[in-house]
Order: sequence, then structure tokens, then C-alpha cells
Amino acid sequence: MASVKAPFNINVSHSKCKRAKRMILEKMEDSFADAYNKLEGYANELRSSNLGTDVVINISNDALSEGKRRFLRMYICFHALKMGFKSGLRPFIGLDGTFLKRKCKGQLLLQHSLDLKIGEEIAFILDMQKNLIDSAQLVLPEAHHRYCVRHIEANWCKRWGGGEYNKYLWWAVWSIYEEYFKDQLRNIGQVDENVDNNLIESFNSWIKESRFKPIIKIFEDNRVKVINMLREHESTVMSWSNDFSPQTMQLYSQYLNIANKCHVHSNGQEGYEANEDGDKHTMNMVVKRCTCRTWNLNGITCPHAIKAIQHNKMNPLIEIHRWYTK
Repeated sequence: MASVKAPFNINVSHSKCKRAKRMILEKMEDSFADAYNKLEGYANELRSSNLGTDVVINISNDALSEGKRRFLRMYICFHALKMGFKSGLRPFIGLDGTFLKRKCKGQLLLQHSLDLKIGEEIAFILDMQKNLIDSAQLVLPEAHHRYCVRHIEANWCKRWGGGEYNKYLWWAVWSIYEEYFKDQLRNIGQVDENVDNNLIESFNSWIKESRFKPIIKIFEDNRVKVINMLREHESTVMSWSNDFSPQTMQLYSQYLNIANKCHVHSNGQEGYEANEDGDKHTMNMVVKRCTCRTWNLNGITCPHAIKAIQHNKMNPLIEIHRWYTK
């Protein structure tokens, strides 16, 4: 009543508002039901507009046993996205509880679309939902599982606040040795291992504007968001001054400064030793491994490897992983 009064200066009765609301809800209910009837046509349009796209619609087995057809879930993986993943993206997959509400009794469709096999060299970033973790481990037993630090940080700040404690958290995250990690935890004084695990569901946040709309409208809103996201990322990448991202080059420059203070020795083959402020590290240039573990973990040439490659009169940039390139 107030919403109509303010802009139009019209007085509407309470009963008329109730009738109008009922009419709107009935119309919305029809559009919601009709959208489910159009799902097969929508799926066919997606497949034809981006050949190779995987679209799977599941209906409820319980409803089928009663002679009814009831929508259960729908899965979409665009051909362009899965080809992009296979051709060079870093093998990290964020899996939110929004996608699998119950323990998966079959197979994760990601496994088929992205050719994940049994999960070798793939890392899942998950929330703490045990049924989701169990499902991923069941289908992809060789996959690694990690938790998003941004989510952990949010709960960390709720319990201990920011400031010094927050600094120690990130120092712990960046530790490449177990003893360094434990040192940062000791700095906190006490660490409760049962940190509240109620995580912010990023996907729910991403679809919050459309989640109350009919199902095809939800899919379309998110498809357009993905298109815009990819276009914006492409524009950003094309603005790079060289083949590597600015963040990669910033970290590489820091490593290069450290490398200038290192001394390196070669064994005459593919092995090297580097001394850095009294610490000694060894490298195997064939398997791209250094005992500092930095190169192994992030794919960016560590200071010791940089020094070894320079000793061999080559450009260290060639050993940065292609994940970080255009």
C-alpha cells in the first residue's frame, strides 16, 4: 500500500493489495512450472549453439515409480570451457556444496566432461561438507583435497579477530616446510583445531540475484555472467605487457633479486647446488624440483633454479609453468 502511495499518490485498500498479490503469485507459479516443461528444448538449444557441450537432465526415480515426471537436477558443461580447461588451465577445481546436496551414488559428471580419470594431479578446493568430500574421494580417489583459505580466514577472524593473528594465518599458509608452519601456529599462543567450519558458499552468493526466478531464467542469467566474465578476463590478459601475468612477474622479480645473492655449483649434468645465506638447496633440472619446494609448489622458477639456469646461460622465464602465460 505504501509502495503505491509514494510514487502515484493513490490509496489502495488492503484487500485489493492481497488480490493483486495472489494474482501475481498464481501467474509466477504457472511460469515456474512451464519453465520445467521447456527444459528439454533449452538443453537441445545449448547443445546446438556450442557443439560438444554436455547437458544432462535427471528426473526423480521416486516420481517415475509413481508414473510421474519430476525434475531432480541438471548439469551443464560448455564445450568451450572444458576445452579451455584441458588445453592449459591449472588443475584446480572449486566444488561447492550447492552442486551436490547429498552423497553422490553415481559419478561426478565433471569426471567425464574434463577427462579426470581417477583424479591424478587434480586438486579440489572444497568446503567442509563431509558428504561432498566422500563423494569426490569415491569417484576420484587419487585427487588432492584442499580448503579455501579465504573461507578459513573469515572464520579465523570471527574467533580471534584480525591484526597479528591474521598475519600469522597467512604466514602459516605460505610455509613450505612443516616446521615453519608449526612455528607460526606457536606464535598464536593457542590454536583451536575445531575452528567453526560454517563456510560462505561462493556459488550461492553468485546466483543470489536470480535464484528465485524460473529455472531457465536462472541458467540464462548465469550463462550471461559466464560470458561476461570470460570476456573481461580475456581483455585483462590481452593487456599484459608480456606473455606472463603481472602477478607472476612481480613474484619472479622478487625471486630474481634473491637469486643475485645466491652462489651455485653444478655437478656437470642436470644437478645443481645453491647457497643462500648459509642455507643449501639442491636442484634437479630434469624433473624441475628444488629442495626449497617453492618451484615444485607454485610452478614459478625459484631463486635457486633461476641462478642455476643463468649459470647455464639460459633464460629462467622459459621454466615458468604455462599456467601463468597468455
